[in-house]
Amino acid sequence: MFWGGDILENISGIATIEIINRHKEDIILFRHIEVLTIINLHESCIEVYLHESVEKGFDNEYRNILMENDLILRDCRFKLPDGSNIEAEVIGKLFIKLYKPASFSAYDTKLNRMFNYTDKSEGVARFKLIPQNSTLEFKVNPLANIYEINFLNNNVHLILEPSCFEHNGRRIFIAVCETSVSFSSSSDFSDIEKKIWLAWSVLQGCPLTNRNYIGKDNLSISLESVKSYQASGKLYKYINSAFDIFKKLFIFLDGLDADEFEKWEKAFHFYIEGKSSWSNLDIKLINYFIFLDILNGARNLSKDFLAKMLEINHDDASIICEVRNKLIHEEHRLKSAIQSAYTLKKNKFQSFSPKDLDVDGSNSVDPLLFYLKTASLIDYYLIRKIGYSGDWNDQSEIISQVYANR
Repeated sequence: MFWGGDILENISGIATIEIINRHKEDIILFRHIEVLTIINLHESCIEVYLHESVEKGFDNEYRNILMENDLILRDCRFKLPDGSNIEAEVIGKLFIKLYKPASFSAYDTKLNRMFNYTDKSEGVARFKLIPQNSTLEFKVNPLANIYEINFLNNNVHLILEPSCFEHNGRRIFIAVCETSVSFSSSSDFSDIEKKIWLAWSVLQGCPLTNRNYIGKDNLSISLESVKSYQASGKLYKYINSAFDIFKKLFIFLDGLDADEFEKWEKAFHFYIEGKSSWSNLDIKLINYFIFLDILNGARNLSKDFLAKMLEINHDDASIICEVRNKLIHEEHRLKSAIQSAYTLKKNKFQSFSPKDLDVDGSNSVDPLLFYLKTASLIDYYLIRKIGYSGDWNDQSEIISQVYANR
């Protein structure tokens, strides 16, 4: 297939390009058959090439009306790098990302000459098209004898030996490359795909995206742009334990009833966002607080619930609740929310003595330390919840570095 490793191969074929009336689809405004078409997996677009003799029929009138009508591809036929043939009756609606006429040539500038950037069209007009639906659906010939789901934003970066796990008599294989992860089986496992997705996303600390799928005669290709996430929130510490933690996460999710799974699925989305988002610490921590709120199941986050859940003393639990309230409801930024919460608690309770969340709130508040320690407490709760007893990423190394740099 085209995702066998970390180097994606573009897919070439032919299709019929049409402009159709947006309100009356049976009215074809422009049509040309068997134009060269390329699915560009690197740029997440579809490229169509028209010879200049054909482009003349695509005159300014059609270019102008294109904005008010729909561009589609019909009778699409492609050949994959492994020799498989794929077909789609229609791909559309398509938006024009770039159009270069047959007469196009890059401007003659100093830097263009220095870097030999010519980009001449050489008598061929080129369209770069973005589909309205980023998932392309095809029929495959010959039939595949496997079911496989592949994601292209894997953050378990070290190459691992293939592994597998069993589920209801099905053996599901896992293959990890540097930037991709595949799950495959000889039997359909779509009923547990959501649980697999969620378990791996929690494991690596960011959501899996760019889903490609093959099953019998169906092939789905994602043209979604690969998103960038922070990759520092992985749950495993050593690469050899990654599969073990994944399997524990999957077993935990698979053991939930429908209502409980729905609750955990929603909670985990906020948990993952708290780890992987490029947002500031305030927003990341709020996502963690929402995760706790969902599991708490009450209107207000309870310190008794937190103390039991996170296995911390009531002073630590009360600080989390106070910072949450000030950050969400009182227009504080994280640093002032921590400072205000510590000051309030120390003035109110002489015996106030947080242990796990002692970040010296009265003197030199460190929001990063508070965020990391809160994240570590939540991760440790998850490790206990899924019944894993091996090594895990408790953030101790980065916490030590933050202390050292204070």
